[in-house]
Amino acid sequence: LNNIRIVGGRIDFHDRYKQSHHAISELNLALPFVSTLPQRLDDYIEPGLSGKLDDAPFRLTGKSKPFQSSHETRVSLSLSEFDLPDYLAYVPLPKDLTLPSGKLSGQVDVVFRQEKDAPRLQLEGRLALANARLDYRGKPMLSLPAVSVELKALEPLAQQYRFAKISFDKPAVTISRDTASRINWIEAFARHYRFDPATPFADLPDKVKKGLLHGTGRDKLEFIHTRGKRSLVSQIPFEGLVPRLNRLFRETTSSRMREEIEGFMNEQGCPG
Repeated sequence: LNNIRIVGGRIDFHDRYKQSHHAISELNLALPFVSTLPQRLDDYIEPGLSGKLDDAPFRLTGKSKPFQSSHETRVSLSLSEFDLPDYLAYVPLPKDLTLPSGKLSGQVDVVFRQEKDAPRLQLEGRLALANARLDYRGKPMLSLPAVSVELKALEPLAQQYRFAKISFDKPAVTISRDTASRINWIEAFARHYRFDPATPFADLPDKVKKGLLHGTGRDKLEFIHTRGKRSLVSQIPFEGLVPRLNRLFRETTSSRMREEIEGFMNEQGCPG
């Protein structure tokens, strides 16, 4: 087979069960040749696929030797501002968790090879998540304005996961209070530093006081959110009450919130 092409195609998917509609537009497919002739078995087949999925551009390129014993294949997938909430109906989150916003971009290279002992699958590349927000029971819980992940030789079949870099820009956790008037980050502090959450602030160890007021630095706290028999566990540093109030005071556009934060401030003369 030679020179198989689709130019400017379109696929519409109407999901009546989920009451949603998805479309692949500007679809382009190129398959230069496919051959089982002995003299062509060692040649790469290099297909290409590109288009827009619900207006988010994507591109898939690769090369493969499907008729060789190694089945050597390399695929490169590029995404641009892929809107994640539109597809969570097909990969649902745990109960009570929703993702109202979040766009995924990046490029991932996938390499597959059948070796003597076992198949080998390796992933490399970079992914970026922008303007993501996770809600719990309809209320904001975690905000991630920007997350960048650099993959370095991930091998899922061998259960080996390596990351060159993971960065978060201005993550924010929303504190919640349960029916017993307990705040989730106080419980997280108590588990991490091993003290009774009912201990008065004045009696807490200095390290705990410093963490509450000014943040835990690189120390990560374990947050557990429970609903019935289900639990969500996350591990993140705590920003600190003072840095959080300072940041909110700088960033907020609400005059009412500024007035509330000013209630925790006082003026001090310069010693100089």
